[in-house]
Amino acid sequence: MPDRSEPYITRLMQLGLISEGFLIPDTVAFGKWGPTSQEAYDKFIDSLSAGGVTGVANAVVMLSQFDKEVDFDEVRQDGIVGIVHRAAQGHSSIDEEYRSRKEEAHKRNLLWGAYHFGMRGDGVEQARYFLKYVMPDPGDLLVLAHYEIDNYPEMTLKEAEDFVATIHGETGRWPVLYSKYDFIRRMIAPDPKSALKNCPLWFSRYGEFAMPEGLWEDWTLWNYTDGTEGDEPRFVFGIGNCSRSKFNGNVESLKGFWESLK
Repeated sequence: MPDRSEPYITRLMQLGLISEGFLIPDTVAFGKWGPTSQEAYDKFIDSLSAGGVTGVANAVVMLSQFDKEVDFDEVRQDGIVGIVHRAAQGHSSIDEEYRSRKEEAHKRNLLWGAYHFGMRGDGVEQARYFLKYVMPDPGDLLVLAHYEIDNYPEMTLKEAEDFVATIHGETGRWPVLYSKYDFIRRMIAPDPKSALKNCPLWFSRYGEFAMPEGLWEDWTLWNYTDGTEGDEPRFVFGIGNCSRSKFNGNVESLKGFWESLK
């Protein structure tokens, strides 16, 4: 656990949100532990686009009902900008915390997203089940999370393609594809015509960075830790150790990416 006495700016530098030498604007009311009010925080975030931001923003977390205690005020103060929360799994399971946490995140102007835990089964049916529960707002990021976990048979390539095509057909936007590095290399890369190539890539690899070869020229998000494995930092104030991801761009670009998927 990080030392709470660590200065706020040093903390953001360690997270890769700002670069050395970044100056806090005089218009921002700032204390040792960060902006002193919601208004001050908003001004501070807006100021990050003025040349003080590094090229990769470590500012996105994945949550689910299994993350028992979440304090969104502390999460925001710790430099997190985007929350992607589990919403549904397969075609018969929902996340009970999804809707209430979405409301709390929106109160704090955090970017919000929903992910579907894909399982073996009809991809069209799963996509409709997901959308029915999520009822996405225009600014919500939609994500198909393709996992390879014991006792949970993974989606086939066709099922995943059917899922993303259905989301696109019903919302007019392609969801983000979240998947393990090995699945991308093994299942997707050999098929250059896969519908998955239309989806921004969010890949998971707990170790040295390596861009999956195949359909994508570049990555959008990299899940570098699940809170147990992977590089530091794994901890977020208000959550604890959790699943963290880096965005391929600065904070302002991250916000722009979210907006572009409306």
